Amino acid sequence: MELTASALMFSRYRLFGALAGAAVMVAAATTVLINGCFLHALMPATALCLLLAALLRRQTGVQQLDKR
Repeated sequence: MELTASALMFSRYRLFGALAGAAVMVAAATTVLINGCFLHALMPATALCLLLAALLRRQTGVQQLDKR
């Protein structure tokens, strides 16, 4: 676990880390939904949406408007 976390610190491996995180969140949401606990699926679904938004923002190259 620590080896994986340390490997993901480097910028070229962050995409792999994001994809691994997305896979974990999909598995968590699916498991909870299969068991019928729909309210508990909100947190994995929210984390997955935020993760996908960050990935899409990175790939489209959106720049921050905070340059002063």
